[in-house]
Amino acid sequence: MNIPSLSPEPISHHRKQRLYKNKRIIYSLMAAALIFTMIWLITKRFAQDPLDKIDSYLLEKKLNKAADLNYKLLKLHPEHRLALLMNGSVINFGIREMNITDTHLPFYEYDNFLEKEDKTGVFTRQSFLKKFTLFPDSTYFLDEFCHFNEKYPESIRNPESSVIILHSFHSKTIWNKTSDECMHKLFNGENNLKGLFAVVSANNLSMREKPEKKSKVLNKLKRDEKILIKIQGFEETIGNKKANWYFILNENQIYGWVFGAYLEKLQ
Repeated sequence: MNIPSLSPEPISHHRKQRLYKNKRIIYSLMAAALIFTMIWLITKRFAQDPLDKIDSYLLEKKLNKAADLNYKLLKLHPEHRLALLMNGSVINFGIREMNITDTHLPFYEYDNFLEKEDKTGVFTRQSFLKKFTLFPDSTYFLDEFCHFNEKYPESIRNPESSVIILHSFHSKTIWNKTSDECMHKLFNGENNLKGLFAVVSANNLSMREKPEKKSKVLNKLKRDEKILIKIQGFEETIGNKKANWYFILNENQIYGWVFGAYLEKLQ
């Protein structure tokens, strides 16, 4: 009696080759899909926002590229119009500052439109901060800045204005290049800068972590260095000097506490 075999029939050589080929195709497709997914994720993670790209061009002083890209985005992204007008104002300022005469550059009246459309002045203030960061030695920057503060006198004590003025003390920009009228308005107008800035009157004045004589020293201030007062602290007597502690920002963008007996406020 013949009992049928329960073992599987041997796979033919031709069938083996076909299965092997199919497996290779499947594995290749899976690998390709994995690679594509990884590339897509990496691209998505590191792809630069167009507005960030403009900032990169500005920092590198590649104003031609910045002007072209900003002009294109202005048409493509109306939702970012104010930010692009702000960038355009900075770009036009830079082109003028660097005497670029490329006739192929797109021209747009960014400043005029920004002045009309920026009702709060927020983007205009940011444009001044960018301009001054990029071109701190501009001979006519501060006159523009004063003109803006005539229109928005309430903004003169805003952080952006304070940073610009503190930088100007430290940079090669000399305040006497601005008009006396502008200086008078900045420091004596209705919304003025009095009490915001001070000059160090001692050598190696310590900036401390806390308003305490024995607190950690963060930095040393030189005589005649200009500082920005952020907070007035409590009054204390140290030695024979009685004064308030002040939380300040120095020209190197370091924050700390100093004893006010060695500060003279700018009037």
